[in-house]
Amino acid sequence: MRTSLDAAGPDRPRAPLLPFAGLALGVLAASTSAIFARLAAEAPPLVISAFRCSVAALVLALLDPAGLRRELARWDRRTVALALLAGAFMAVHFGTWLTALVHSSVASAVFLVNTTPLWAALLGPLVTSDRPGRGTYVGLALALAGSAAITFQHDVGGRDSPLGAGLALLGALAMAGYMLVGRRVGSSVGLRSYLVVCYGSAALLLWGAMAAVGQGFGGYRPDTWTWLLALALVPQLVGHSACNWALRWLPTVYVALAYLGEPLLASGLAWGLLDELPPRATLWGGPLVLLGIVVAGRREARDVRAEAQARGA
Repeated sequence: MRTSLDAAGPDRPRAPLLPFAGLALGVLAASTSAIFARLAAEAPPLVISAFRCSVAALVLALLDPAGLRRELARWDRRTVALALLAGAFMAVHFGTWLTALVHSSVASAVFLVNTTPLWAALLGPLVTSDRPGRGTYVGLALALAGSAAITFQHDVGGRDSPLGAGLALLGALAMAGYMLVGRRVGSSVGLRSYLVVCYGSAALLLWGAMAAVGQGFGGYRPDTWTWLLALALVPQLVGHSACNWALRWLPTVYVALAYLGEPLLASGLAWGLLDELPPRATLWGGPLVLLGIVVAGRREARDVRAEAQARGA
């Protein structure tokens, strides 16, 4: 059985709007991550990270084990190395930014970790063939300005600390590396097999880190297990997988930029579920973020449409 997640190369969908729809779904799903992690706070951050990656890798592997083995048998050493590197970046990202949530508000941690497009813009030309245009940089500036307004004019009741900020920024750098590797691999291999190796290797590293620092696993309340499972299935399996698929069409900077819509959704959820009041600056910072994503997306939409037309879609 061949699933849509196995599609690569000429088999992948070619409709110009599909990458943007997939990216929107990914960002929407990813925005629940901070909320679920806070609700599962009984579990240590490394446990949360290891569990979500393990479950997502297991679900993808069980879709078609025989097909997965055939796919992996065709991999060369370079592809294996890149997938493992992506997994290492993911492990660092989760381990640092979920720990940052312990020392920061949801809004602050999510914003700082979403400075990812800044690092992707700086490092992207060195790693991939992407050359963002002027519209992308204008959109990036608008979105970062809006996110900064939302973050730095909020009342967090003393929850922020330099440690939280440093961990979230390290998480942003790791996320940029993870996305750049995913873009570099592109559609040279099936998405599902790439994600199994990426998520699986990240899980192994996180379990190792958890054991090294003595964080235990188990003995949690039933509702904690519910939120841990939600983390694995929604932001990880749906969110990250959809965004990895979008990376096969869209430049790293734009995919990372779209993630800047996450603080708006996460802050709204934090208000409704955790009684964490969003800052007043959201009223004008939020539209700036959305405007930036739209401005940058206009150029990318033209490029995707031109590619689809060239392929005869």
